Amino acid sequence: MFDERCEILILGATVAAAGILAAAGQQAVIVESRPDAGYEFFGAFRSAYGKDVEPQSEPARVLRQKFSRRDSLRACTPLFYACLRDRRVYLSAHVLDISRQDDGFAVTLCDASGERRILARRLADTRAEEKYITGKRLNMLTMSGEFLHIPLDPGADMIAARREAAAYLAAHKDAEVVAVADEFDLTLADFRTLEEDGILRLPSAGFADPIAAFDAGVLLGEELMAK
Repeated sequence: MFDERCEILILGATVAAAGILAAAGQQAVIVESRPDAGYEFFGAFRSAYGKDVEPQSEPARVLRQKFSRRDSLRACTPLFYACLRDRRVYLSAHVLDISRQDDGFAVTLCDASGERRILARRLADTRAEEKYITGKRLNMLTMSGEFLHIPLDPGADMIAARREAAAYLAAHKDAEVVAVADEFDLTLADFRTLEEDGILRLPSAGFADPIAAFDAGVLLGEELMAK
C-alpha cells in the first residue's frame, strides 16, 4: 500500500531539483533530509548566480530575469523558494528504504508526520555524492560584501573546515567576516549518467551557477515527462 504516487521522485531539494519540479509540476516529489533547500548554492555562499547565462528552457529564462534584478546570490534566495511554493516538497525527511519495483521505485521516508511510502515511476538524485567531489572550500562573507574562500581537502568535514577558518582569521586579523557558510562550496567531476540501479544522477552542485543547474533540471524533467 502506498500513501502517494508520482512520476518522478527527486532526492535532494537542490536548485536542479527545483528545475525538474518546474517541468513536472505535481507529478514530481522532492525529498530532502535537510530543513532547507538550494543549500549547494545559497547555503554555501557561492557568488556566481548566472546573470549572464543564456538558458535553454523558458522557466530558467524567467528565473534568470528575476535574479538579474538582485545584486547578489544571497538576495535571490526568496526567489528560489518561490519555485517550491505549493509543490510536493518534503524537507527534514529521511529516506529509510528504496526498492526497485516492476513499475518503478518504492521509497519509504520518515518525517515529523511519521512514515510515508511513495511509488515513483522514475528516480532522480540531485545530491552530491562524496565519491564525485574533487574540490571543496568554505566561503565567508566580509563586511564589504566580498567573499573569502578557504580551500579544503575534499574529504574534510565541517569541524575541520571551521578549524581552517579560525586559523585563517587568526592570521588575518583585519578580515572583517560577518558570516560563515554552513555548507561547502563543492567542485564535482563532470558527469551525468544513468547508472545500473536505474537512478538518474544530476548533481546540482556540479554546475557553475544556479541558473545553469535549474535549466538542466527543467530539461531533464521535460525529457522524463515525455517518456
